Amino acid sequence: MQTELKSYIRNKKKTPIGMVIVKKNSNGKVSVGWSLCCKKDKYDKETGYVKASNRQYYIDNHEFVTTDRHIENRSGYHTVWIPQSAYRTVTNMINRANKYFKNENES
Repeated sequence: MQTELKSYIRNKKKTPIGMVIVKKNSNGKVSVGWSLCCKKDKYDKETGYVKASNRQYYIDNHEFVTTDRHIENRSGYHTVWIPQSAYRTVTNMINRANKYFKNENES
């Protein structure tokens, strides 16, 4: 069984421009993926979901950074560059998922 959490990435006008999906697979591994629409395109929820589902990175062995922040790559971690417009939503969803899946294991 796979559990997932979803959230939209929104612009300053609160219009959806992308999606973040955090999944926990049957092995207990948690991954995150996102999609982001080009500025000139209209966001499509179904396409955004498919792209975010196909772009999944396991949280436990990746370092998530954006171009405006320099973070030293920890030993054994792969660096994943996140667009600035998606960074806040992705990191918030990672924190949310860590709490959610931790509570799920306690029940």
